[in-house]
Amino acid sequence: IFVLFFVKSFFSLDPDFGWHLTSGQYIVEHGIPHHDIYSYTMPTFAWIHHEWLADACNYLIYHYLGGYFALSVVYAGMWTATLWVLAQLTRHRLLILLVATLLLPFAGIRAITWTALLSSVLIVLGQSKHPKATYLIPVVMLLWANVHGSFVVGLLYLLWRLLAKRSKANAVILIASVTATLITPY
Repeated sequence: IFVLFFVKSFFSLDPDFGWHLTSGQYIVEHGIPHHDIYSYTMPTFAWIHHEWLADACNYLIYHYLGGYFALSVVYAGMWTATLWVLAQLTRHRLLILLVATLLLPFAGIRAITWTALLSSVLIVLGQSKHPKATYLIPVVMLLWANVHGSFVVGLLYLLWRLLAKRSKANAVILIASVTATLITPY
């Protein structure tokens, strides 16, 4: 599965890759911008860069660890980890292969990879037999809110969990998670 995701990541270039790499470089070298640094006609336009941390990480990996090849390895590893984490929930290994096949078209060096990985981590934490594991959920949401704007998917999952199993612990986790997602530079 790793090899499939590596091949997909290495041989298919996301059209926004250069933009994200340059954005990451800017963030590492100058800090997080609050205005559109790429606009000639509206240079003071407010900009919320919802993938700022993913872009900074991509730049650091690209610049210091081995370029596009290293990024391909890291992202293939993230996609593989997503499936491995989900595989912990089921004995149906063929189902995991089916999910891998369905995810493959979305794979590559893309910030959405974080959504796949953190969604699976969130599901495993939510279904953990160790009650204290759920206390890690707000930390996951904090990371997610800074690597990709789709963290709202995680909040909806937590809301669904609360509605499905109403408990004070689930309510506290949801409130803490919503609060954690507000901890961003924006």
